[in-house]
Amino acid sequence: MAKLNINLLFWRQFDILGSTMGTHNELCEVLKFIWEGRLNPIIFKILPLSEVQIAHQILEEGTHFGKIVILP
Repeated sequence: MAKLNINLLFWRQFDILGSTMGTHNELCEVLKFIWEGRLNPIIFKILPLSEVQIAHQILEEGTHFGKIVILP
């Protein structure tokens, strides 16, 4: 059981990342592939920031496979 000061989490704007999809060792292996450039994400669509509404629509439909990249 962990205790957390939720106010500190909010005010310092921390990010909490995690996964229940594998062990710590498996995560380390995957990160190694990423750092070596041997694992690349699948990109579904690249859109300019002016089309961010389209990106949100795609996400809401949930029919895409891969990442949606927004360019500034």
